[in-house]
Amino acid sequence: MPATLVALLADLESAKNTFGSGAAARVKQLLSQIARREFHDAKLLIRFHEALLFVRAFPQAPSLIRPVEALLDAFHHRIAKIRELGVDMSAFDDFDTSGIAGTTMQDALNLEAARWLVKRLPRNVEIAWDDYDDERAMGSVWPQFIPLLAEDSDVEANIPWRRWLDAARGRERDLP
Repeated sequence: MPATLVALLADLESAKNTFGSGAAARVKQLLSQIARREFHDAKLLIRFHEALLFVRAFPQAPSLIRPVEALLDAFHHRIAKIRELGVDMSAFDDFDTSGIAGTTMQDALNLEAARWLVKRLPRNVEIAWDDYDDERAMGSVWPQFIPLLAEDSDVEANIPWRRWLDAARGRERDLP
């Protein structure tokens, strides 16, 4: 009887920490078996992704790098498939799992990281305004973008930062 996906993942999670004679062949065999399987559970898919990242970072042999990278490069297809199947995707909302290819990454980034993402993925980056309630904290950052705010940001209460930003940027998208 063929092993279940859960059993194969458990074997891979164990084998990824094993080095020495035959270890690479065992990992390669498990990767091949799992790669042929269809996932119907977000948590199992996350476990597979984590195992792939570990094996890529600490491969038992150089021969594992290419197949692991191929699986990671195509991972967004697996995400799309479980989304199409109607699988609950909330497991990907966790800070530890957000940002897996094909999912949403939500984080508070510094200016340099945000600029890098906007430059690299201009249509896929947005500000999650609905998840940010502390408008007062914006006063410490926004004068960098709108210099005229510097005068009021430290002394005024309840400044409508979003409206001011919208007016300052005109028709431009939020991030650029």
